[in-house]
Amino acid sequence: MPRVFVTVGTTEFPALAQAVFAPGFAEAARRQGCDSVEMQIGRLSPEALPAPVREALSRAGGDDDKHASASLDWNGMPLTVFRFKASIQPCIESAALVVSHAGAGSVFECLRARKRLLVVVNDELMDNHQQELAKAMADGGHLAYCSAGDAAVAAALATLPAAFEPLADPATSLSAFSAVVSEELGSF
Repeated sequence: MPRVFVTVGTTEFPALAQAVFAPGFAEAARRQGCDSVEMQIGRLSPEALPAPVREALSRAGGDDDKHASASLDWNGMPLTVFRFKASIQPCIESAALVVSHAGAGSVFECLRARKRLLVVVNDELMDNHQQELAKAMADGGHLAYCSAGDAAVAAALATLPAAFEPLADPATSLSAFSAVVSEELGSF
């Protein structure tokens, strides 16, 4: 079953979480052919979670167990939330598409997995290098990006392209670079 995986990262990104909990997100996910959502909420405060999500996570032990997960119906779509896992790589690999915060590690992890990727930039960060990274990767055709906000995230998800330009294989890129250096400098 095609699923959207959402990661807010290991810290807090309430604006992204609110966008996912907004009714428009589930509809946009359906338009992309997805029928469920799995979401890593990191250190998001319980107050930032809608009451049904907070209660489901509490029942699952999420107050004490940082690895607990809870499942519920949200806006007519199955939603699973968790704070942390040893690795989110399996979540990324099994997803049809990923909505991620704009941290470089998560962005490149998703791109290496060749997933359709919507990056949501946290505009509240000072010296916003995330915006620069997201724009550069989008300009290369590797992902789509938007600012946080219910309408912006839902609209970007609804219009997400069917495919992106994959990143070059690092081994191939390194070989090409090495060949250029050898050609320019000659053999020693």
